[in-house]
Amino acid sequence: ELLRELLNEVRNGDRTVESAVERLRNLPYEDLGFARLDHHRALRKGFPEVVFCEGKRVETIEGLMKDASGEGERGLHPVQRAFIDADAFQCGFCTPGQIMSIVALLRAMPSPTEDDVRRAVAGNLCRCGAYPNIVAAGVNAGRRKK
Repeated sequence: ELLRELLNEVRNGDRTVESAVERLRNLPYEDLGFARLDHHRALRKGFPEVVFCEGKRVETIEGLMKDASGEGERGLHPVQRAFIDADAFQCGFCTPGQIMSIVALLRAMPSPTEDDVRRAVAGNLCRCGAYPNIVAAGVNAGRRKK
């Protein structure tokens, strides 16, 4: 919740990236919601990635939606549509990470194989076991973009 609040403050111009990073660095460990240890320091999941994004363009799952009609109506990204068509999500826990991984894959490799998709999503945990549908969605999204 704090991370979301800080990101909103940065987006709105109410806080600099430097002050947001400093605020996170100064949190007591018990407030971090320990996710892993890195060089003997407890870090909140996602915190290191936020620090390394300073000054770079960051795209989120919400940012994938495009102007579908040209008149302000927002539509689904082809990968989001492929996930719906392939029933590639169940509880939704992993869906944003899976979709963003496949979007990055398609930018680097427009026509991935099933093995390419499996490698791209290997770091995302799916609690429901929807991997076969996720792989199908990734391959189908590549076909749609042709």
